[in-house]
Amino acid sequence: TKSKSSRGIGDILLGLGLLFLGISDMKDGFDAIKENINLSQYAIGGFLGLIVYIFIGIVATVVMQSSAATMAIVIAAIASHQITYENAIALAIGANIGTTITAILGALTSNENGKRLALAHVIFNAQTGLIAIIFFYPIIYLVDYIAELIQIAQNDYALKLALFHTIFNVIGVIVMLPFVTVLINFLNRKFTKTKTQADQPIYINKAIVKIPNAALSAFLKETERLLENAYMILAHGINIHRVDIYSNKPIEKTIEASNNKLPIDINEAYQENIKSLYGEIISFGTLAQDFMNESDKKYLFRITMANRRIVQAVKDIGMIRENIDTYTYHQNSFIKAEYNFLRTILFSVYREVYLLKKEENRDISRLQMLKVSLSEFDAAASQRVIKLIKEELITNKMATSLMNDTNYVYDICENLITAAEFLWFREHAEKELTIDKSDANGIAQSKG
Repeated sequence: TKSKSSRGIGDILLGLGLLFLGISDMKDGFDAIKENINLSQYAIGGFLGLIVYIFIGIVATVVMQSSAATMAIVIAAIASHQITYENAIALAIGANIGTTITAILGALTSNENGKRLALAHVIFNAQTGLIAIIFFYPIIYLVDYIAELIQIAQNDYALKLALFHTIFNVIGVIVMLPFVTVLINFLNRKFTKTKTQADQPIYINKAIVKIPNAALSAFLKETERLLENAYMILAHGINIHRVDIYSNKPIEKTIEASNNKLPIDINEAYQENIKSLYGEIISFGTLAQDFMNESDKKYLFRITMANRRIVQAVKDIGMIRENIDTYTYHQNSFIKAEYNFLRTILFSVYREVYLLKKEENRDISRLQMLKVSLSEFDAAASQRVIKLIKEELITNKMATSLMNDTNYVYDICENLITAAEFLWFREHAEKELTIDKSDANGIAQSKG
């Protein structure tokens, strides 16, 4: 079938079929060897048998890293009468306790929420196992009673084992339910959220690298966080505050009112807020792509390219920072006006990309319109410089700086717009964001 959903359902059914086939094969295997090797002769009764087989169940689950696999073997063994009913129940208890090791191992490289969940899993299974040990025989009597009510044969130990396993977990839920709030408060106190440095990842970690959907989501969120870090540098680089971008203040008035040079070393800020985080993101993406399908790999690559665009924008702002400081507050009102114009262009793109990030139903036409405005700015910029030179309103040195910085401003804006497309418009992953003025007018009319 060409349907992705149908293939997924087929894979699930195939997996279930193979699971049941495996249990059947194991049962046949136990039947084949029981004439020569009778494992039931190693049965241990009483409390000693309970403890020994619980321990065996724990060890088997730790080795196989799957309580389901242990239970499958136990069911197959009891169905062929290779182990006793009481020993099989003890193995089931051990399997439930042993499965907590998997959660503990997964939590070692997880964040505080992963550690909380793992400890909750340990507490739930441990207390349920303890209850099952203390009330072992009453629970067996309860299983026999319910089995008789629902007409399970007295010697159908495989079904009775399954019934015990169900009752075992239900008891755990009933006991823990009144203490959920207490447990949550305890876990929150036990694992407090550590303050993460700006250059350290908080979403990506090795625990999710093999889970495509989780890895892709974390990769996107970490890249958005990189963009957030970049915004601080991009804003201060043109002597405005990041909060001004996030506000609804008029752009031109904000630019005119920004009369103070903000103290920032672009290179130092890049080293502290961008470089390390960028490296972690790229490294994680390199590992995660090995576990993704082609569609996810393509989107991962686009997000990777968005990271590079964001980093390049930060580097480019460093190239114009000195001239921004020099000419924004220059006595020559003409060069001052031109640099305030460049700042206005940058501010406009900053805010549009930020607003797009906040939206739930994002419209790519906003990027298309922004791209058109940027093209118009690029076309008109050289004419503005030529006019200033002809009228001898600025010096040749000023003109050279202005032309170079105009190119950098265009590159910064283009990188941010393209990064936004790569991040938030997966359905356009195979398309380039190109549109001419007539197309933009059509979009504007349709939106109006």
